[in-house]
Amino acid sequence: MAKKPAQPSTTEQPAAEPREQTLSFPVPEALHHALKLRALQERTTARAMVLRGLKAIGFEVPDDELTDRRAGRAGRPKGEAK
Repeated sequence: MAKKPAQPSTTEQPAAEPREQTLSFPVPEALHHALKLRALQERTTARAMVLRGLKAIGFEVPDDELTDRRAGRAGRPKGEAK
């Protein structure tokens, strides 16, 4: 007797958050310094700047990933003190 295929669940589960992976690679010291300085000047993070660059060359990067995710910094206008 053949076994019936499993039926998909009828209860919907919330979509899981996409998992993140760490990307680490060496860059020239001057480039690292320039990136950190520019991020400081723009009141953002090096991570956000790299993701903006990847988006600019065609990679799919959600807009909410392009902001500073550090506590207390999201949405703060440039030049506003903490």
